[in-house]
Amino acid sequence: MTDDDTKKSRVLPIADVLRAAASRVRRGWTQGVTARDADGTACAASSPYATCWSALGAINAAALGSITLASSIALAARLDGAL
Repeated sequence: MTDDDTKKSRVLPIADVLRAAASRVRRGWTQGVTARDADGTACAASSPYATCWSALGAINAAALGSITLASSIALAARLDGAL
């Protein structure tokens, strides 16, 4: 991996993920599903149409937003080596 790949593969520290999740919940809160769109219909927490999130949905969306392709490949390679 090059230095650029290493920079791109960094995942946000957990404190940053939690801050991002808290920001989502402040914008809109729901329960019973991970997220809802503007019409109140359940949707994926990572959906661009999501307007409110449960605590878990907000953490999920914030964490997924921090994962790059390079970090996903690096994680898959580590997991493959562990099996």
